[in-house]
Amino acid sequence: PGPPTPILPPDWENPVVVERNKTPPHVPLNPYPTVESALLKGQTPYVKSLDGRWRFKLFQSPEATEANKFFEPNFSCDTWDQISVPSNWQMLGYDKPIYTNVQYPFPCDPPRVPRENPTGCYRREFDIPAEWTNRRVFLSFEAANSALHVWINGNAVGYSQDSRLPAEFDITPFIVTGTNFVAARVYRWCDGSYLEDQDFWWLSGLFRSVRLYAKPHVYIADYTVKTTFTDAHMTDARVSIVCKLGTATLCNIKDTRFADQDHVYICSLAGGHYWDVEGDHIQARWSDQGVWQKFTIRADQEGPICHGNTVYFRAHTGQYIGRDEGANELNASCDQPQAYGFIIEKCDGSA
Repeated sequence: PGPPTPILPPDWENPVVVERNKTPPHVPLNPYPTVESALLKGQTPYVKSLDGRWRFKLFQSPEATEANKFFEPNFSCDTWDQISVPSNWQMLGYDKPIYTNVQYPFPCDPPRVPRENPTGCYRREFDIPAEWTNRRVFLSFEAANSALHVWINGNAVGYSQDSRLPAEFDITPFIVTGTNFVAARVYRWCDGSYLEDQDFWWLSGLFRSVRLYAKPHVYIADYTVKTTFTDAHMTDARVSIVCKLGTATLCNIKDTRFADQDHVYICSLAGGHYWDVEGDHIQARWSDQGVWQKFTIRADQEGPICHGNTVYFRAHTGQYIGRDEGANELNASCDQPQAYGFIIEKCDGSA
């Protein structure tokens, strides 16, 4: 016989595991059905808050029997307490808050934590509207201390630690139109507690908002915007945008000057392949004191379109050949900064 199969430590005591199935971190993004609704920055039909009352029970250890069954579809937690999310369970009468300065609140034996590790089990139902049927649905815990496992309709979804960062999961394969349920098991201590230490209160639970949001199957996943002044007087600036579609870089627009509606933007793309979905394009909009201007790159039989003008690529360089009619003066300084807003939009109108 071969060597025995090693027994792996649980996720919350395994330094190799800091997450399972989390989506890559990204800037805050809210999906809106139209550009106009995004400009209003109001409610969107594609975001659903799960803040509010959750069923809850605190166990002294994650090894407790119910803590390993509560996520099953046929399990009833109707007799459990209901608590508010977001909150720290210690502030609601469960367990006790602990303050430490330089010492640990448990025996120092990294990466192990005490076997008596208070474990909060949360569960609630939620509805998926029919309008979300053909979209990808994400579940986002804005923060959980110190680590959590997540289930949807009894299916294991993922794991996360790093209690001050969001934990986001793509739950599309696990949901149905109509009623669903989410279960979360939150651990007071994990191996990360050895790092998240010193001079603060130890509090636990889902202490920031929880929400669902729905995006198209091809969606804007992340973006980076950088601005660089091009002269010593800081009157001209160029903006660089890197936008990610899903997990792949969609386009890298750089050397783009701010311009008014009588001028075109001067821009180039990094590489000749700037979209990876046939027929898709991306739009960026900049705002100067409330006046929104539009810059569009799209796949087109006549070639890419910039401000209504056809532009062309040099062979293998991805560089635009276009008109240079100058750029607006920003008149910005450290005392009077010039603020620009922008919207990134897919061609089908979903921002």
